[in-house]
Amino acid sequence: MKRIKLKKSLVLLLSVIFILSLVPFTTSCMPELSFGDLVICEDVNQDTLEPVNAKSEFDIEAKKISASIEYFGVKGEENYRFSWTNIDTGENVLDKTMQYFEGEEGYFEGYAASYINVTEEGGIIPPGNYKIEFYHSGELIKTADFIVKKPEEQKK
Repeated sequence: MKRIKLKKSLVLLLSVIFILSLVPFTTSCMPELSFGDLVICEDVNQDTLEPVNAKSEFDIEAKKISASIEYFGVKGEENYRFSWTNIDTGENVLDKTMQYFEGEEGYFEGYAASYINVTEEGGIIPPGNYKIEFYHSGELIKTADFIVKKPEEQKK
């Protein structure tokens, strides 16, 4: 009788140890959600969306201003949003929501990007102070500011 109880106890103990040893493997499949800095730049790499020529001040002649943020551990069906606001006027210049990888399952890392540009000949991005907000699944994650400067008057 003691041998049967000992065998049952041993089997139960080995089962618990086996199950506990699987916990790290199941939790390691879910990467930690995190984000890098929201970078304002002249452009982004068209293949990777990494920022190119980061800066916070632009001349009024700038034809394109971009924003890029690195992400880790997002789900493909989750969405992100960039909201561009002219702080001086309160005008929302651009507000766009997209999915990271529509129709894709799993976890991803990479860059998300947005930009404003002038398509008309002679058009400008109005001078002023601007703010960009980056949201992940409706939650504000990062903000960044930049300035579009007026041309300085030439001294006579």
